[in-house]
Amino acid sequence: QERLVVVEEMAVSAPRTKQLVEKLGEMGINDALIINETFDENLMLASRNLYHVDARTLNEVDPVSLIGFEKVVVTSGALKALEEKLA
Repeated sequence: QERLVVVEEMAVSAPRTKQLVEKLGEMGINDALIINETFDENLMLASRNLYHVDARTLNEVDPVSLIGFEKVVVTSGALKALEEKLA
């Protein structure tokens, strides 16, 4: 069960839902929690209109949100920070 998808960067150039849908579509994802290391306003605004997509910073992630989505898309920087936090 490959729920965790690690990407180098997850960002959109403008707060447009269409851009985010296209980016997720290229990865074959339509239900995801996106975790970024830092706040990205464009990504947050682009994801708020999508029912099965949520974008959060590393500090906003909780266990319930992790199991509530089919996929978890996390940036490599956020994953390293999470590993250090839990170590």
